[in-house]
Amino acid sequence: MSEHEFIYDTDELESLKYAKNYYNWIMSYFKPHLGRSVVEVGAGIGTFSDLIIDNINEPYTLSLYEPAGNNFEQLEKKYNGKKKIKVYNNYFEYSNGNQFDTLIVNNVLEHIEDEDAIIKNFYKSLLPSGKLLIYVPALDFLYSEFDKDLGHYRRYSKDSLQELILNNGFKILEIRYFNILGVLSWYLVFKVLKKKTINVQAVKFYDKYIIPVLRKFESIFKPPLGQNLLLVAQKE
Repeated sequence: MSEHEFIYDTDELESLKYAKNYYNWIMSYFKPHLGRSVVEVGAGIGTFSDLIIDNINEPYTLSLYEPAGNNFEQLEKKYNGKKKIKVYNNYFEYSNGNQFDTLIVNNVLEHIEDEDAIIKNFYKSLLPSGKLLIYVPALDFLYSEFDKDLGHYRRYSKDSLQELILNNGFKILEIRYFNILGVLSWYLVFKVLKKKTINVQAVKFYDKYIIPVLRKFESIFKPPLGQNLLLVAQKE
């Protein structure tokens, strides 16, 4: 997909750009696996892209793929003139093969109807021993009308995500549930109260006061479930 007519509602992305501690927590798991030729699939408005740039080692190249025309235009303006960073208006298309050592797929896989096809695409596009870093929403029972409005086809269980990745030739280095308290908050806000938007003030509060404590807790006690799943896989 390379046309600008696909538009993504950026309200969610704008709200989540305030979740700095949350994104830094995710990056703490991804950072040890960052190579020097990195792809971010579904880069949005560049919130996580900035973190990648801050944590990647020189020299590097960073390719940002974003299918929504409105987000793509923001990315182009944001990174205009930065030679190490290339921006493309599609999800991710396999070409030439074996170009990259790291693919980052952060809150994107749930938006893709044919998940199997794109995982195959990722595998072909990685160098031998290249890393696939995935972060997705978890737990089927949390799927809400808000998920549907966001364009989510599904939420994942640990079993369903493992099966998808292993069936496409990857070796899993790590998989873990993430943000256990988010299960309760998501269920209450989006399943019980049936809210259709993310409250910016709630994001700021949760990020400032809850995430630092939760990060310490989950570094000691691996949670049995969580609002999200984080996976690190390697091409064999």
